[in-house]
Formats: sequence, structure tokens, C-alpha cells
Amino acid sequence: MLTLENMNKEQRKKLLKLNQKLLETEFLVRKETDTITKYLSKRSNEDWINKEFSIEFSIEFYSDTEIITIIDPMIIDSEIGRNNNTHNIKDIDYIDQYEYHCYLYHQLCEHTNISFKKNMWEKILKITNIGIFSTVTYENVFNLKENII
Repeated sequence: MLTLENMNKEQRKKLLKLNQKLLETEFLVRKETDTITKYLSKRSNEDWINKEFSIEFSIEFYSDTEIITIIDPMIIDSEIGRNNNTHNIKDIDYIDQYEYHCYLYHQLCEHTNISFKKNMWEKILKITNIGIFSTVTYENVFNLKENII
């Protein structure tokens, strides 16, 4: 069973590179979310969406032959842009305790269907592609009492 402790340097480098790519992805998703939010917030109150909307993302992780896991749905929140490393406890000596873990890396390692499985690190090291999918949901409720002539 592969663990952080028995990984070789190349495997650890691959994890750090994945974390960095996921951090870059977070900021791209945040930027896109901010752009969409600014645009939709400027729309008139008379517009049919009435300024109610939500933006969700899903992130899919692929190897060359399979979908490894999915983070779905993902709503941009305050966790983006801060260290999400849960191993930074001072009294416990974790091999990765001084690493910066972005939100998506944390989600991948601790909140997906491969998290804490015996082959988790093998699966994560197989990741070759990341897919990002977004959905904007427009919301409105029409009051028929006011709109009937």
C-alpha cells in the first residue's frame, strides 16, 4: 500500500505539482465566478431572473483510461485561497504538515469516493487530466396574483 511516508521523490513531486495546478484552477474558477456575478448583478430588477442565481462547478479527475473521481457540486466559498491542510497540527508529526494544500487538493484527498481507501495515493498519482464544468442556475418565482390582468 502506497502512503505519503513511503513515496519516492518523483511521486511526492507529482503530488506537489498536482496541488499547484489545482491552486491555479481555483483562482481561474474564482475569477470566472466573480465575472459572472458582476455581470448578473448589474441586470435590472425587471429582468426575468430578478438577480437570483447560483454558480456551481464540478471537477473531474481522469487517468488515461478512466474517470478517477469527481468533486460535484463545488460552490465557490471562503475556503478558496487559504491553506486547507488538515495535517498542520503542531503536536503530530505528519510528513506533509508544512505543505500548503489548496481547497481542491484537500477535497480530492479527503472528500471524494477515493478518500482514505487503500489505493487512494495510487489513484491520485494516475491523474493525467482535470475537467472543469460549470453551471449557472437562474432563479425566479412569479407571483401570479400580481401578474394576472
